[in-house]
Amino acid sequence: GLLLAAGSIARPSKSPTALIIIGPLLALALPVLDTLIVMKQRFSGEKTSLAKRIGRVFTADRNHIHHILVTKYRSEGKAIFAIWLVTLLFAAAAVMTAVQELKWFGYGTAALALLLLIVLRYRRPRTA
Repeated sequence: GLLLAAGSIARPSKSPTALIIIGPLLALALPVLDTLIVMKQRFSGEKTSLAKRIGRVFTADRNHIHHILVTKYRSEGKAIFAIWLVTLLFAAAAVMTAVQELKWFGYGTAALALLLLIVLRYRRPRTA
């Protein structure tokens, strides 16, 4: 958090506003996307009254990516490694988008990280 704040302050005033906003968003993409996916699933589940659906959004469940990966891999270590890998890709993408020469490579890295997040979240585990 401190590095993201310092990076946004240290940006020259002539740099595009989009880069100042996109960098930290990419660095924090995994927890933000995971939270949004889970909230959407909770809200669009069973069709009940609006009040109950909103209440479900704030009710705990085991639909976050770390729970899914621990169940899928049957190992906390493998789940943590997968989460760190996706987070590292998003963080690298955030840094690369700040450098003009690497901007498009950074966007590609962010797309790769997003694809990896979706594959990890929704791919069915192999049956032995």
